[in-house]
Amino acid sequence: DGGRDRTTLAAVGAALASLLQGYHTGVIGGALLYLAPEFGLATDPKLTGAIVTATTVGSVVGTAAAARLSDGIGRGRTPAIAS
Repeated sequence: DGGRDRTTLAAVGAALASLLQGYHTGVIGGALLYLAPEFGLATDPKLTGAIVTATTVGSVVGTAAAARLSDGIGRGRTPAIAS
C-alpha cells in the first residue's frame, strides 16, 4: 500500500532527524565544557541555556529557510546557494 509506505518513510525520517538533533545538542553540551571557563559562562546558567537553545532555534530557522528557498528556485540549485 503506497500510503502506508509513505507514512513509514515519514516516521523513519522524523526519527532520524530527532536522533541527529539529540546528537547535535550533545555535541554543543560537550563544547560548553570548554567554552564555559574561557568566556565565564559557568557563573551564568541562563546564558549557557540560551546558547544551547540558540542552536536548536537556528536549526529550525535554517530548515524553514531552506524549504522556502527550495520551493522558490528548485531543489537542484538550493545546495549551490547554501554552500
